Formats: sequence, structure tokens, C-alpha cells
Amino acid sequence: MERWRWMPEDLGSLYVWLNIPSYIVHVVKDGKTIYTDKIVVGELKYATPVFSADLKSIVFNPEWTVPSTIVRENLLPNLRGGGGLFSRNTAILDQHELKVKYNGRLVDAGSIDWNNVNMGAISFVQAPGPNNVLGKVKFVYPNPIRSICTTRSR
Repeated sequence: MERWRWMPEDLGSLYVWLNIPSYIVHVVKDGKTIYTDKIVVGELKYATPVFSADLKSIVFNPEWTVPSTIVRENLLPNLRGGGGLFSRNTAILDQHELKVKYNGRLVDAGSIDWNNVNMGAISFVQAPGPNNVLGKVKFVYPNPIRSICTTRSR
């Protein structure tokens, strides 16, 4: 009830409503739900923010770029875990269908020295498809914390 008080009185004739505890998104037009789907929300330590903002755009079948916290906490320890000059523990990338970009260009993950690479130049991306973490639709909102809301149909 407290969070409800934070919301604007008038949401307009068309809006997207996320019920975070229920993992459901509703698209509402003229007071009637016209679309409902399951959503992915952040874990407690990466909680999905609560905010109200004008929708900037919708991306269908989005590519997912792995956030820096996931890279730092999950990917790098696996990639660097093999020791040796060039650690080639890239199985985690294959497992999650991730590709590596260096300065925006696709590169072979096995050719990278993960213990010495400039991580500022590296990004990990997952192509659109049935296993994509973002699912089928990404709602993009312009806000200072760069949050996005995504839906994932099952």
C-alpha cells in the first residue's frame, strides 16, 4: 500500500504495469488488460527498482549484454580459473550461448588472455532466441539508473 502512494494518480489511457512479486507484466489500454506475460525480475541483492516513467521504446527479440556485476562475479572467475598463460575455460560462455566482443567486434574467446585483458574493452552478448535471458520483449525507460524491464514468455 505504501508503494501505491508513490504512483501517479493518472497512469494514462495506455500503460505497462509490472507486478514484481507476481512476476507478471500487464499492458493496459482504456482500463482493460490487453496483454499479460511473465517477467524476469532482479534477485534481492539486485532488486528490480520501483519507478514510474514514460516508455522510451520497445525492443522485440533483444540482444542481451551481460551487466558488469555478472561479468565480475560469475564470468571472470570461471574464465580466469584455468591458470596458465592463456586461460581457456570458456565453457561457461558456451553454456550460456555468450559471444565476446572486444571494442565492439566479435572475437574468439579462446584467444583472449583472461588474466591480463583490458576488461573495459570487453563485452559479453547473448543473441536473441529462445534461451535469451531477456526473453522476447524489452521495455526501455529513460531514467538515471538505466533500468530496463523485460518480459519472458514460457
